[in-house]
Amino acid sequence: MKFGYRMLWGGLCISVLHFSIMGIAVAEDWVGYRDEIRLFATPYCPSHTQDVTGHPGMGAAPVPGMRYCRNLDGYYLQDVEGPDTYLGQIRRIASANCPAGYAETDGRLLNSNEHQALFALIGGIFGGNGRDTFALPKIAADTPGVRNCLALKGLFPSREGYSGTTPYMGSLLVVPYGFGCPGGSTWADGKRLPAWENPALYVLVGGGKPYGWYPIPDLRQFAQRDIKYCLVTDGLFPGRE
Repeated sequence: MKFGYRMLWGGLCISVLHFSIMGIAVAEDWVGYRDEIRLFATPYCPSHTQDVTGHPGMGAAPVPGMRYCRNLDGYYLQDVEGPDTYLGQIRRIASANCPAGYAETDGRLLNSNEHQALFALIGGIFGGNGRDTFALPKIAADTPGVRNCLALKGLFPSREGYSGTTPYMGSLLVVPYGFGCPGGSTWADGKRLPAWENPALYVLVGGGKPYGWYPIPDLRQFAQRDIKYCLVTDGLFPGRE
């Protein structure tokens, strides 16, 4: 783990070492799948990832200043025990197949008795009869060779915070929950947040803007019905090489 590099945005100069002293964990490892692609509202991609924003077939990020980061390390798709994930969380994987324990978001019908916890989360909002069957959301991949994969098993989301591996601050979780975003994250709907309540998040997301209230990205127009982009507000500060 490396400390001591400094960041300057909007006249606010803060060192990563300072974040460590403040009790904010700084991470250099991204626990996920190899070739997983995540959306970040940060000025850089974390270490052990590659910035693929604008690469052939990938295209630009939905909002200026955001970026797509492809994982260079992590779990293999065939691993039975993968990274901690929320039940129903949607991951983008650059592969011909989804990881073990995931299903592609192709609108398929599932048996509610075989997937009771997932059924309790999303019910019949995406289809099915709402009793014996329910459907997964249908989200076509917009990039060749990339799959949108939904976790059939995982941690039941809580509004209180994380119960597994803490994700990166400034990353986006994609979830199909009607109740909103899991604890430790907030809906990326363009709202304004006070910098003094979370200085680390301000440096990552609000950098370059005057210190005070700053807007977070607004991804509502890019989210399909009942799909939410949730900005991680309480997480590991992403390290970089």
